[in-house]
Amino acid sequence: ASFPGEQNRPHDVQWDDVNGLALVGVQSDTAGGGSLWTYDPATDQSHMFVNPIDAQQYVRSVATRDGVAYLGGGLQNTDGPGTVVAFDPVNGQELWRMAPLPGAGIAALAVQGDYLYGLTRKGGFFVIDLVQRTVVHTADVSAVSNGYAALVRNRGVVYGVPDTDVFRFHPTTFGSNRGPASRVR
Repeated sequence: ASFPGEQNRPHDVQWDDVNGLALVGVQSDTAGGGSLWTYDPATDQSHMFVNPIDAQQYVRSVATRDGVAYLGGGLQNTDGPGTVVAFDPVNGQELWRMAPLPGAGIAALAVQGDYLYGLTRKGGFFVIDLVQRTVVHTADVSAVSNGYAALVRNRGVVYGVPDTDVFRFHPTTFGSNRGPASRVR
């Protein structure tokens, strides 16, 4: 699939099992803002939704659950509203939005069960209950994550990686006896 050149910096890719779509979060260096790209390999159809968060925030991270794409936004620097948008990737419609930790752009998102885990570029950690649409946990994990990061889910546990460490979050308390995140040795 090809997309316009101004949507030039892909940041994240996820597979949406429900809709059979590849979802790609993108930053636009030339126009500002960003987009969500979708690609359906069964039909070879692709779509682009420009500025699904707003005209300034790029789409830094994408996670998916039950056919909904969760988009994490941010600005070029570490500041900004750090908005999370629940988005219908088939119809291109926003379902809801929130800024779980205002003042810091989103670095990474991952879904585990009914929870959306998120890291900000300033080392903030949040968990959103997707059923209630409320923030149920926040913590400062800047000791292990500050700046760009990635999250991945495996066997019921969410792992994170910034530039030097791999760490994990407890699946029910969202922390550990060593703090909100524990390093994996």
